[in-house]
Amino acid sequence: MSKHNKVDLLNLKLKFIALYESGYRARTLSSKLHINFTTCKSWCYLISIFGKDVFLATDSTKMHYDYETKLAAVKAFLEDGLNRREIMAKYRIVSLKAFENWKMLYETGGPEALMPKPKGRHKKPNLSNMSREEQLELRIKELEVENAILKKVMALKASKG
Repeated sequence: MSKHNKVDLLNLKLKFIALYESGYRARTLSSKLHINFTTCKSWCYLISIFGKDVFLATDSTKMHYDYETKLAAVKAFLEDGLNRREIMAKYRIVSLKAFENWKMLYETGGPEALMPKPKGRHKKPNLSNMSREEQLELRIKELEVENAILKKVMALKASKG
């Protein structure tokens, strides 16, 4: 986010807080400030949990949580019976949607589903650590993929003309 956009966001949040403290709620704030209603609901929720200082200082799109925090938050909800508001305050989670995603991942895939995923391209295997047979098997797989692609291209050309 550029510096100009950060200033605009801060000004918008300050207007939001002023109207929120005047008694306006999410639906009215949404129409007055031309902000998505879901965003307004989320901001109202954040202010009610953390207060306006944390709300102003937080850019919820940039928050990252480690595996232990995610796991502890989900377990606190499922096993200890804490409600969402208590969990968000205890673990300083600023996005209800993020927490709901973690809960869904945990319920479908267990604790391993909350582990961070590797970023970037997959690395090719190190050929120097492979036996000659493993190298040849890898080359065969690469050639089979290439052959399958070429067959599809030829089939497409044949069907068009």
